[in-house]
Amino acid sequence: MAEPGARRSLSSGRLPSGRSGSQWAEDALLSTLLLLLVLEWLYPLGKLASITELYAIGPFVWTFALFVGIDTFRLGWQPSWLLKAGWMVGQTVWLHHGGAFPDLNGWMLWGQELAMDVREGAQGRLADWEPSTRTLLFVGGWAFFISVLQSLVLERKQMHALVLLTLALPIWLQTAFGMDAFASACRTLIFGLLLQWLLQPGFLRRWQDDRPSRASASAVGSRERGAAVHSAGVRAQGAGLLLIAAALGIGWLGAYLQPQQTAAPDWKQYVEAWEQRFIGGSASGSRLQSGQARTGYGADDRFLGAPLVPDHRLAFTAVTDKPTYWRGESKSAYTGRGWETYDSSLQPGRFEAPPIQESANERETVRQAITLADRSLDRLLFAGGVITRVDELRTTQGDTIPSEWVWRQAETDRYTVPALTEPLASYRVEAKVAPDRAALAALPSAEYPADIAARFLQLPGSLPERVRSLARDLVGDASTPYAKAEAIEAYLRESYTYSLDPGAPPADGEDLVDRFLFETRKGYCDHFSTAMTVLLRASGVPARWVKGFAPGEVTGTTAGDAGILYNVQVRQSDAHSWVEVYVPAAGWVPFEPTPGFGAAAKDGAHPLQRTEDAAAAVSAPASSLLSGEWMRAAQRRLAAFSRLLSELPAMAQAWMSAAAGQWPEIWAKATAAGWRWLLAGGMLALPVLLRLLDLRRAGLRRLRTGGKGPSLPPALPPAGLLPSLRRLSAYRLGQRLWRKLQRAYGKAGPAQTLREYAASRSCRSVRQREALMHLTRLLEAQRYGDGYAAEPDGVTREALRKAWTQLRRSRRF
Repeated sequence: MAEPGARRSLSSGRLPSGRSGSQWAEDALLSTLLLLLVLEWLYPLGKLASITELYAIGPFVWTFALFVGIDTFRLGWQPSWLLKAGWMVGQTVWLHHGGAFPDLNGWMLWGQELAMDVREGAQGRLADWEPSTRTLLFVGGWAFFISVLQSLVLERKQMHALVLLTLALPIWLQTAFGMDAFASACRTLIFGLLLQWLLQPGFLRRWQDDRPSRASASAVGSRERGAAVHSAGVRAQGAGLLLIAAALGIGWLGAYLQPQQTAAPDWKQYVEAWEQRFIGGSASGSRLQSGQARTGYGADDRFLGAPLVPDHRLAFTAVTDKPTYWRGESKSAYTGRGWETYDSSLQPGRFEAPPIQESANERETVRQAITLADRSLDRLLFAGGVITRVDELRTTQGDTIPSEWVWRQAETDRYTVPALTEPLASYRVEAKVAPDRAALAALPSAEYPADIAARFLQLPGSLPERVRSLARDLVGDASTPYAKAEAIEAYLRESYTYSLDPGAPPADGEDLVDRFLFETRKGYCDHFSTAMTVLLRASGVPARWVKGFAPGEVTGTTAGDAGILYNVQVRQSDAHSWVEVYVPAAGWVPFEPTPGFGAAAKDGAHPLQRTEDAAAAVSAPASSLLSGEWMRAAQRRLAAFSRLLSELPAMAQAWMSAAAGQWPEIWAKATAAGWRWLLAGGMLALPVLLRLLDLRRAGLRRLRTGGKGPSLPPALPPAGLLPSLRRLSAYRLGQRLWRKLQRAYGKAGPAQTLREYAASRSCRSVRQREALMHLTRLLEAQRYGDGYAAEPDGVTREALRKAWTQLRRSRRF
């Protein structure tokens, strides 16, 4: 039933009459909380930039805020959508033209691309759409969605579903990607609970206004009823706010007392189980063997060590002053199975030369021009060292991207261009390559900066002791970082065998480095570089794992202004990983522990020789999404769920025993954190809480009785899933009985009411007539009664079944 007077739908396009300043303020506050909830869907896109390629969410935050603001002012659908459409088009063009508006020719070109994408979409070729078109659709879809959500909040006063879905999002992200969901879940709970708290008075008013006329015909006038509702709502606000604070405080206290480190999930065991169950060995001829991967550059380094097969596709070509390794990025957190980063946040690229304290160690500048051939690399910048300048960025459309649009991941020195731009086709950079290692041998030892030591000496607690013991034996009496690094590098190059097939990857609980050093004793670059990094850290030398490409194949030389220029072809089989060691007086210096490759910095970072089948620094596993990874993960989860059901009783008993055993520790932490303050706060809060709850009960009781005089309409129906399911079940049963009734007594006429239908049927006895009329009254009450009542006029499933049974029995007499 529509709301009277001033409350009109947002979609009607008309301003409500008589809207007071307090209503405007209430709508603005509700809209702000809704915006904060919606933004929780946007933040993960930036955190997962390596997957979504969305490196800057700021423009979209402002866009969402504008959409919410327009709908808050209720300008009408025509001006509202004209403003939104203009903003969406302008923002899309601005983003995809380097942060500036194009001239007339640029606008015409964009219009032609949009028309072409429309034709391609009609043909089902969605993958060929331009990035600008995808951005426009993304923003347009959110514009419609935000408008619907705001209508639900401001008009219907309901938002349970969005709060629950927004709360489920960080939980799912933590499960799937290992993201820390604590902050996002806390924000969602705060915004969601506050939103629901503020919606309750409006929901009570709307419920009263939507009552059927027969319910509003009580002796208490609508003005008194509205006053009672307002009084009850106001009195319940304090209790609601205190309950929100108590819920959040208890949740935070539990997380504080039992902190957990977020870890990325290991999907490998689920993938393998599903593969064995549904694929088995029958598909081995059409795909890589289980656990194998192809050489190539990728983004996920969490699980290394799978057997490799070479991929000789061309990655890029380059022209360079000097053959160098092509650095992509570094990673610093070793997990025992692979590598992760502590901080994946991005910032606008800053091209600065690395600080060098000694003139003898000054780094050489190289100039390099790269032309990409593999589209999987069209967002990344590779260079022979630390990038100090970007001269030119060209897209596949021939447009220029400003160098200010290059983003840098501070922790890894990974340089990218935003996904909002056209894919890269070529670029020219200047970089500083590592100094000649011969000059580093005489440098004295010095203390490491605190931030370097804290981050780049990290090792997992599960690292076997024999790895640490080997590190101590290898460095011996060496006193400088350079001497220790050379000793470990030489040991690995001379004592282990290079192979693309090192056997099965480490199982659960096994350490990649330990397995390589003491069991398999063979591997490829990932094994050698990871082992050297771990051994260096175990001996007290900061080191980090670096991935990129080996120098590649020199196909020719040309004469340049500054000397010889090398023409180089780099293939996916040249994907490689190596080590960088921190030397206090020289910064980060590369080392090459993999046999068959040149010492990474002994001769200016160019190779002594090239190995044809270079291992992948990060490879795309054959058991990836395209070969059924998620299907296999789902099957593993189903099997785990079945086991969980069978083991549930034993687990419950174990949890209870563990909780009982840990209670003294929890209590000790709580008391150590200030038990006197907690006790005093609890003693003060308890009577306040009880008083507010009593006021809330009194307010709701007054809502039902009006305090004096005839009773008001009944209280709100029970909320929640079970009462709703009971009402739905009774309604569906009523519909089935009505169809059965027509099959037994004949079809109803087009304009017949239920009572007219019952009166026109012939019955054998008075008992049958009474039973028919009784069932008809129940169906009539269910169909036309108060939909907000818990059980409309007592129409339950049991009452309907009993009435139908009586009617069937009456036909026998």
